[in-house]
Amino acid sequence: MNLPITHNDLMRYAYNETTVEENKNIQQELEKDWQLKEEYHSLLLGQTVFDLFEMRSPSKSSVQLILEYSRRLEELQTTC
Repeated sequence: MNLPITHNDLMRYAYNETTVEENKNIQQELEKDWQLKEEYHSLLLGQTVFDLFEMRSPSKSSVQLILEYSRRLEELQTTC
């Protein structure tokens, strides 16, 4: 019995993170369900567009601000 394909399943399939058995199930469902196929193609398009962006590391000041915020938040949570 095939389980319904979720959005997460399609994401894992797009990034080659599914098992051989899951691949078979997803491929069968993609052949039968045009809405699922459209969703999958949208994911692939998004993946392609995302890959076009240059990934940069955050600035040191941004990292320090986030770490400081995290420390203060942790202090507040332990006092409450």
